[in-house]
Amino acid sequence: GDRAYYIEPQVELGEFDGVSVPSRADFVIKSARLTDGMKPMAVFLDGFTFHHNRIGQDMAQRMAIVQSGKFLTWSLSWHDVENKFKTLNGFFEDFMNPAGLPSGGNLLNLLNGYGLSRFKKHHKHNSLDLLVHFLENPDEKKWRQFMFVAALMHIDANRYEEVSAAKNWMQGLEYLLPEEMADKMKETDCPGFNASCLYGNYDSKNQDGNNFLKQYVVVEQKALTPPGNPLGVRVGCYLNDKAEEKEKTGFQASWNGFLRLYNFYQFLPYSYFVTSQGNSANAYDTIKLYEEPLAGAEVKAVAEAGGWDAVKELTDEALHDLLDLLRDNEWPIPEAGFELVCENNEIIASAELGWEDLKIAFLTDEEIQYQGRFLNFAWKTVPISEVLADTQKFMSMKDTNGKEAKGE
Repeated sequence: GDRAYYIEPQVELGEFDGVSVPSRADFVIKSARLTDGMKPMAVFLDGFTFHHNRIGQDMAQRMAIVQSGKFLTWSLSWHDVENKFKTLNGFFEDFMNPAGLPSGGNLLNLLNGYGLSRFKKHHKHNSLDLLVHFLENPDEKKWRQFMFVAALMHIDANRYEEVSAAKNWMQGLEYLLPEEMADKMKETDCPGFNASCLYGNYDSKNQDGNNFLKQYVVVEQKALTPPGNPLGVRVGCYLNDKAEEKEKTGFQASWNGFLRLYNFYQFLPYSYFVTSQGNSANAYDTIKLYEEPLAGAEVKAVAEAGGWDAVKELTDEALHDLLDLLRDNEWPIPEAGFELVCENNEIIASAELGWEDLKIAFLTDEEIQYQGRFLNFAWKTVPISEVLADTQKFMSMKDTNGKEAKGE
C-alpha cells in the first residue's frame, strides 16, 4: 500500500537492545514513518536442514526479542518463500484451523462480536502472506485483539467443567513448560480452578497419526467483556523435537506450523513457545519475561524516550543536540525523512524532520527546493542551518503553529 519501510540486513540484537538472549536477525524492518508507532521487526529465514537441530534455541531467541517489549519478530521458512513462485501443498501444519479446535465453530461470531471482521481470513494465510498483510496495516493493538479471539477457540468448557480436569490441565502444563513460564500461566485471577477462568488445550495429530505439538490456553472470564483484554489470556505451546520424533513423517510440516503459530501468538504478551530439546538444554532460563506495563506518566516517559532515540538512529549525529533540545522543550516526536504526499498519494517533497500535526518542516540545503510545495499545503518551513545557528529563536514555533493547525 502506501507504507514505507527501511530494511536492514544482518542485525545483531542483544543486551544493549534489551534482548536477553543474543541473536542475529537476517533482516530488521522499521517503519520509515516513526509516527506509525510500529515496533522494529526482526525477520528470520529458516531452512529446515540447518535449523532442525536448533529449534529450541531459535525459539528462545525469538521469545527474548518479543518479551523485551521493544521488537516484533517473524519467522519464514524456505517453503514460505518458495511458495510465492511455485505453489506448494501441505508444507505447514495448520494449527490455526478452527475446524480442529474445541470452540473453532465460534470464530466468525467472535470476530464480528469484537469488531474484528476484517481478520476473518487471516488464520488461513501462510507466514509470508501474513507478513505482507501486517505490513500493509501494522496495527499491533488490533492484531493483539485478533489473537485474543483466536485463543478463545481453544476453550473447552465441557472437558474442564470439573475441578479435577482443570488440575490435570495444570499438571500437564507444568510438565511441558519451564517453571517460570508455568508460574506465569498460573498467575491468572482464578485461584483454586474456580469458574472465573476457562481452560482449553489442543493436541495435534497429523494424517499419519503423529502428535508433535501441544497447546494450553487459560482465559479469565472478566477478560471476555468487549473489547476484550488480551492480558487476561495465557498461552503455552510445546513442540516435541526429540531426535526420534524428527525422523517421523510430517515433522517438518509441524515445525513450519510451529514457527507460523508463533508469528500469530507473539502479539499476546503471555504466550510461551518451547520445545523438548530447548527444555533439556535450559535454553529458556535467561529470558526476561514480560511484566505488567508501567502506569500513566511512566509509560509516556518511556515511550517518548524510545521514540526520540529512534529518530536519532535515522539522523546525522550533527542533529542530535538539536533533537535533545526539541525534546526538552516539549516538542512532539518528529518524523525523520518526512515525505509530503499529494492527493493521489504521489510523494512530491521531503524534509529532514517533519511534524504533520503541526505542519512544520525543517529542510536541509538540498531540500530547500521543496519549500514552495510545502507552502502550497499550508506548512511552515525552516532551513535546518538557520535552526542550528539560533536554536532558541525557533523553540516556541510549535506553540504558534499548533494553534494555527487546530484553527484557533
